[in-house]
Amino acid sequence: MKAIALISLRILVGILIALAILPVALLPISTSVPVSLLILFAMAEVALFVAVFRLGFTVRVMLAELAGFFAIALLAIFASQLFASTPPILDTNGKPIPNSIAVLEKVNLGGAEEWITIRGKDSHNPGLLFLAGGPGGSQLVTERSALAGLDDHFVVVNWEQPGAGKSFDAVDRSKLTLDRYIQFELSVKPSKQDKEAQGKSGFVPVAARWVIERSNAWMERCKILVKNFERTLVNTTAKLNLCFIRLMLKRLAAAS
Repeated sequence: MKAIALISLRILVGILIALAILPVALLPISTSVPVSLLILFAMAEVALFVAVFRLGFTVRVMLAELAGFFAIALLAIFASQLFASTPPILDTNGKPIPNSIAVLEKVNLGGAEEWITIRGKDSHNPGLLFLAGGPGGSQLVTERSALAGLDDHFVVVNWEQPGAGKSFDAVDRSKLTLDRYIQFELSVKPSKQDKEAQGKSGFVPVAARWVIERSNAWMERCKILVKNFERTLVNTTAKLNLCFIRLMLKRLAAAS
């Protein structure tokens, strides 16, 4: 019985260690942490692996190893935020494109300090604001690849909303209600003189009402749109129209 418990503990610790290694493994893929620091984290984890084989797979050693891996994981997460940046847009020779823009900065949106990335091959192109799918995980890195083609023609702004990623604590979480997301308005665009006085430049969002997530939530109530995916755009459009006709009829019936 004791042997089974020890084997189960080893399996559990192994799973937890694998999870703890993940933040370090993602650093070179999704962050700008210096290579020297990446090597330091990797060496620390290798040292922990060597130590567990030399000291034996006792309960005390395994728990100490687990604590060490989680400590490294926390340091990796801290480093990812400390060295956070967005890479420059390069030409075929590996040099930054003249007049391009690629910045990660904190801006004041509706009285809250939130983070955005601004990327475009020409800073004079029109702006395009990307709104991620609600609070939760960050999409700053993943959408940089997904939206890469758009920065040829637009200045793409990826907004890290409250409750997500670097803007996680921008707003008191007790105030992150559905009504706030529906009614939220972005701060008024400052003039060029205002930006120069503040030592800032680049894209600043203009006032706009955010209703995207509300509409998505309405559509998800129509199960046919969630479970069945059409092969043609015509069929998909027809089902979207039916979904909103149903919603309109329900509201009209309720009002009468």
